[in-house]
Amino acid sequence: MRMTWKQMLAEAAPVVALVACIAWVHAPTLLGNAHLTAHHDNLDGAAPLRVEAARQWRSGHVPLWNPWKRTGMPLLADTTAGAVYPGNFPFVFVSSSPSGSTDSPVFRAMDQVAALHALLAGLFMYAFLRVIALGAPASLLGALVYACSGTMGWFAAWYIQIQNSVVWLPLVLAAVHKVATGCAHPSQWIAIGGGARALFRSKRSSPCRPRRRWCGTGCSPRRQRPSNSLPWPRTTSASPSCSQR
Repeated sequence: MRMTWKQMLAEAAPVVALVACIAWVHAPTLLGNAHLTAHHDNLDGAAPLRVEAARQWRSGHVPLWNPWKRTGMPLLADTTAGAVYPGNFPFVFVSSSPSGSTDSPVFRAMDQVAALHALLAGLFMYAFLRVIALGAPASLLGALVYACSGTMGWFAAWYIQIQNSVVWLPLVLAAVHKVATGCAHPSQWIAIGGGARALFRSKRSSPCRPRRRWCGTGCSPRRQRPSNSLPWPRTTSASPSCSQR
């Protein structure tokens, strides 16, 4: 069924209002009157790494290695650097190195990255709330709260790599909901939700690591702990196997 012009305008109006509100909130940062990201770990962590990754891209090299950190460390695998993250494209146009001044091109580029991700956060949350059948006014309010909350601003100001990953959460949830309700093929979830989560996650939001478990019986012989050093009090009954716990 084709939408009428009035229906299209009714659907587009909340999105336009959302973009305008987020742009207004971040206007001082984008205009250079305030600096959101020049704090804490962004100063000596994220900024230098992203500048170095962009420098290597501009020189025609894949940023595999960072020779300036300690005795050298991987750069492509450093999630704080985000060397292959498209959201860091403003750094490609920055040629200077981080300096003591927060008014440098480096931190202006980082402010632009933060504002861009605030916009993405609002749009993705609005889409997710609409997917779960909330009305346009409620979705608009929820998206504004998510994108312009104090928590999101704190992430951008101190640990921008967390903000860069958290904004993708609503998109992942929308994809999961679509698959769970039978409205989308699982491949779409892998491409949209799972792909976004895998490509753009930061080390602060990595999946839970599996814990190694010991037991007296039923484990692999190479990992079996001697029965006289069990971590729980010894009882007269036989210790249950791992599969029974």
